[in-house]
Amino acid sequence: MDIKPKKEHNYSQKVNYQSNSTIGSTSFDNQTSAEQMKQISPRERYFNRKNTVPNSEQSKNKKGSFFSLERVLTFLAYAIPLAFLLYVLYINFLPFGYNKTFTIDVGAEGDTDSSKAFYLQPSKDLSEKKVAEDGTTYRELNGMANVVFKPGVVLKDAEITLEVEGDGVEIIPPYIDFNPDDYEWDYSWDFTKDPKTNNVFRAEISEAVREELLEDAQKPAVEKIKLPTGESIEKQLDMTVAEKEGLTPEEYLKEATTLTGDAFPFEGCMYFDGKSKLELPHTADKFEDGPFTVYVEWKPEDDTKDYQEIIGHYNWEILQYKNRVRLVIGRMNNHQGKFYDLFHLFNKKNNTFNNKTHSLMAIYNPMKKYIELSVDKKTIGKRYVTGSIWDEYGNKNLSLGKTYHLNNKKPNFQGCIYSIKIINTEIDRYKNATNKIKAQVNTNNARGVFEKFSITSKNTSLVNSVKIHLTK
Repeated sequence: MDIKPKKEHNYSQKVNYQSNSTIGSTSFDNQTSAEQMKQISPRERYFNRKNTVPNSEQSKNKKGSFFSLERVLTFLAYAIPLAFLLYVLYINFLPFGYNKTFTIDVGAEGDTDSSKAFYLQPSKDLSEKKVAEDGTTYRELNGMANVVFKPGVVLKDAEITLEVEGDGVEIIPPYIDFNPDDYEWDYSWDFTKDPKTNNVFRAEISEAVREELLEDAQKPAVEKIKLPTGESIEKQLDMTVAEKEGLTPEEYLKEATTLTGDAFPFEGCMYFDGKSKLELPHTADKFEDGPFTVYVEWKPEDDTKDYQEIIGHYNWEILQYKNRVRLVIGRMNNHQGKFYDLFHLFNKKNNTFNNKTHSLMAIYNPMKKYIELSVDKKTIGKRYVTGSIWDEYGNKNLSLGKTYHLNNKKPNFQGCIYSIKIINTEIDRYKNATNKIKAQVNTNNARGVFEKFSITSKNTSLVNSVKIHLTK
């Protein structure tokens, strides 16, 4: 049997081609003839086609599909930190705005729940929860109560609308409507006046105080004898109060209205250098009975020491601390009586305290049984007290710049006092109270920061709800 030899392919035949600039693809030279193409075996054509994969296909094969594991992991690596950053910005700065309404259904279950963002604070002036015939819940208010707003976010000049629904109840504006020049004070020291032409140490007094002091000067003098219990009894002397001091009634009046001490006028204020103080003679038994209102304008210079007295009368004081200002009264009733206080914290980090001018108003009303503090015309708080100031607690005159408490060992005040005003009544500082107000709210951080608003009534009134609408 004749066996025919297999046809041999000339695999050694030279093929003329060149590579494109794209990696992994191959194309024949334009000069390659059709004859040469015919001479290429099918096997060579197969391998040439395999080496001439299009660029897009190669790129796809190299990088994988769009939803490949590599792409997903890369996306998550960027997305998670970005999402967290957006959350932090939202919680702390509200860059995208904010619009929400909070409501307290007064008299309903949980209306005083302090874990809520908006709640009613317990108050002696609030009744228990009540329900009307139509099912409406309410409480009765006879005096003042506070609502507390804890937004849980930082608010920068956010606008709020606060509204209370009820019968005869109003909202006290967060900032008091008060101008000290609108009142005739019983005692007023304006240390901004030129000391060359004004006796800045001597108070301007009301006619009522003038008559009272002249009457005091002509009263029979007494001598106080202190008992072991801390109380004292009086022994009457055969002379007047002024005569006991070697003074005429007019001289007594002048002394009783003129501050004495070593603080000094300097550039529009009474300057206290951390060693000086002032005292008002013949006032050991004054400024105790109440009610009274004290107004102060001052500038602190030393925020490293506590217990610096701005003004006080031993059984009540206004004190400056490292980062706060405090009103304290007491003892109350007797030598075992309680102390009560209110204070306002300043943010030292924002430099809003030291070397800044501030105003303060303190109120004591023993008939209504409360004290109240406002700083920089903002209502800080109101606290109910039991009893009244014990007038036998300490036999000290009205003082500025130094407390007599704690064995007279506390530091002196350092800074400026611009004005001191005292009146023997409770100032009406809420002229514009209404059932609906608009205000701005600012908080410093998202946790533990709150705004407090007060609602009030002159007589027993019904409170149904309190709403706050917040926009940013």
